[in-house]
Amino acid sequence: RILLDIHSNQLKMASFLAPEPDTKKEKTQKQTSNEKLFSQDVISTDFLSLVNLEADINISKILLNKISCQNIKSKMVMQNGKLVIKPFSATAFKGNLSGNVSIMTLKKNLKITSLINLQKIDTQVMSKQLELKKGLKGFVNGKFQLTGNGNSVAQIMAGLNGFSWISLKDGEVETGFAESLGTDIVTNILGFLNPFDEKAESNKLNCAASRIEFTKGLGEIKLLLADTPRMAASGKGQIDLRNETLDISVKPSPKKGIGTKDLGNINLSLSQLAKAFKIGGTLKSPEINIDNTEATKSLVKSAGGFVLLGPVGIVAALIGASKADQNPCPCALAIARDGNDKNCNTSKTNKKETKKPNPDTTSNPLKKILSIFD
Repeated sequence: RILLDIHSNQLKMASFLAPEPDTKKEKTQKQTSNEKLFSQDVISTDFLSLVNLEADINISKILLNKISCQNIKSKMVMQNGKLVIKPFSATAFKGNLSGNVSIMTLKKNLKITSLINLQKIDTQVMSKQLELKKGLKGFVNGKFQLTGNGNSVAQIMAGLNGFSWISLKDGEVETGFAESLGTDIVTNILGFLNPFDEKAESNKLNCAASRIEFTKGLGEIKLLLADTPRMAASGKGQIDLRNETLDISVKPSPKKGIGTKDLGNINLSLSQLAKAFKIGGTLKSPEINIDNTEATKSLVKSAGGFVLLGPVGIVAALIGASKADQNPCPCALAIARDGNDKNCNTSKTNKKETKKPNPDTTSNPLKKILSIFD
């Protein structure tokens, strides 16, 4: 039985980490369809039975190549074939990380249970540490509560259960941010959405939020939304960790452009509005294509005004009865966090109004947005 009390002012991890990949070399290498992201190498469980260990860990700073974490505190206990790290906390990108992890042996497999909370992660600090030429400004919150078991990373991911959510509010995207990531898929997605003014140094991002719920390795996207002053985009689909495939549909829509008194003058054609697209392929080699099935849906008129179907259906959800309905962010953030809309802020009624409000015109916009997929 070993008792440890570990203190360090600064711990440099570069010598323990693999060298950074050569991205230029990776791009020149031809990828094959059978390439997998998750390793199928068998993980030995012997290390869990080697020793009974208790450790108190207190590290002022850890350097992980370009990234640094501060104020790492944790208690680690390993005994009877089980490793528990509970609780742990750290400061990263001027925000807070906290949670716990347990690893145990289950029929020669590893069973891993994890809970990780992100609070006020400063993306501007993250962009600087990663040495990106253009950055993203805003604060990220999130939570990952996941469980999996297996004898390899691939097997653990294929049986993953739990959920993850992440959100950003009141942010800014510097022009050229996607290109600075050097990731083709992100560049292409933002090219399809095109919500930003390329002449401006930065563009406002009202909010972005996502929630994914995993059952036996199949991740169902319950919420995927990005909102800017000029455009909103919602998405739905699946991430299948069993075969590492993607099947996600995204429907972007401008908030201005339909010829009604609420929205002003049209200056975009339907073909320009209808840029629905699908993200497919694998986790290792994602692909993006125009969703022709969704893009061919048309604009129709109803008794209540204009109803926009398919990829531009979100516009109908955003115009509502008042300008307050054009802001899906309060509901998006609540649904991402809670998994339901109980804490959504619905649109406020006019105090001078004596008439009972119509429930159809005051219902929360996120319900309408998500209903376009039904």
